[in-house]
Amino acid sequence: MQIPSSSDQLKKLKELSLNGCKELWKDRHCSDSDESSQVALLTPLSLNGLNCLRTLRLGSCNLSDELVPANLESLSSLEELDLQGNNFRNLQTDFASLLSLQILKLDNCSELRSMFSLPKKLRSLYARNCTVLERTPDLLECKVLQSLHLTNCYNLVETPGLEELKTVGVIHMEMCNSIPYSHRERIMQGWAVGANGGIFVPGSSLPEWVNFKNGTRSVSFTVPEPTFNSDLVGFTLWTSYVSQQDDVMSAYIPKITLKNQTKGYVWSRNPATDQIRMYREKHIWQGHFSNEDFLLETGNQVEVSVDFGDKVTILETGLTLAYREVIEVPDEQLSETDDEDDYDVVIDESQRRPRRKVGMGLKTLLGAFGMLAFIVVLGKYGKTPAPPQPPSQE
Repeated sequence: MQIPSSSDQLKKLKELSLNGCKELWKDRHCSDSDESSQVALLTPLSLNGLNCLRTLRLGSCNLSDELVPANLESLSSLEELDLQGNNFRNLQTDFASLLSLQILKLDNCSELRSMFSLPKKLRSLYARNCTVLERTPDLLECKVLQSLHLTNCYNLVETPGLEELKTVGVIHMEMCNSIPYSHRERIMQGWAVGANGGIFVPGSSLPEWVNFKNGTRSVSFTVPEPTFNSDLVGFTLWTSYVSQQDDVMSAYIPKITLKNQTKGYVWSRNPATDQIRMYREKHIWQGHFSNEDFLLETGNQVEVSVDFGDKVTILETGLTLAYREVIEVPDEQLSETDDEDDYDVVIDESQRRPRRKVGMGLKTLLGAFGMLAFIVVLGKYGKTPAPPQPPSQE
């Protein structure tokens, strides 16, 4: 294979894919008298001048720490970087300097133990089957992270900052058994405050703060009277599961069914998660659903069931309702509180955790809601929305 000797010839290039080109970084002994027909890259590939490059694929290129492409950090337009299947051990590249990078793929880097940093605008991190990876960089720096894939990272013990992020919709941590269970609980507890989607972690027992539990694939409950002057905004659903198959992706699309026996409605929804990866070891799935879909009210008798297909056994199902509290503040105080930066999150006594601060302005706060929490809303501000129409029955 021959590539241009200078990347100056490729200044307008937007996508460069060299996946599987292992020979590019090997020394070649030229037997042909015309040495110009041979290309030998004895040093890392230079990426000078590729200011328009948005996608770079260097998967399975036999790269080591020393052969990370030179000037990688200068690719100001790079949005997707694929480095999976390489031989990194301690990746010292400062990914935080890649200001446009949104997708980073490090799957199957089986020797990778550590990384120096992550891009601040990262939306998806793939590091599946990094079997000796022990710790991720501080994830709190990735303010817009939406999906995290760490499946089969057997030696992973810490994911700093993850429990504080409220943007991550999907978290895959199957078979990350080295993470202490207390840390897994903090991740589940922190994730539930603001995210939609699903989280997968090793475990068999549902967290203690889960209100309604049942040792089958379904859970029944009556919607209780709110403790405070609050609105029901949704619920978080948990299920523990196991399979006879190991490390195999199920072809079945998960389904959640809710029966409102009081109103006579039945809804079926597909969780906003990927398909289930099946394991012989027990795992826990956690997902969130908005009450805008179900219109649950105080006194409703409800049954929620989980269906992961006939190759997955559901061991236990649990559910916690989430409310948003409305606190009235005198009008004369609105002008003063509008400029305040921090507001307390008030937790239901049945699932109380230490108070935490939510830093957001009033307009943002009025539009936000949190899982497992009663979010403080400052006063009656703006128009009262019209009540939603009941959904069509399926």
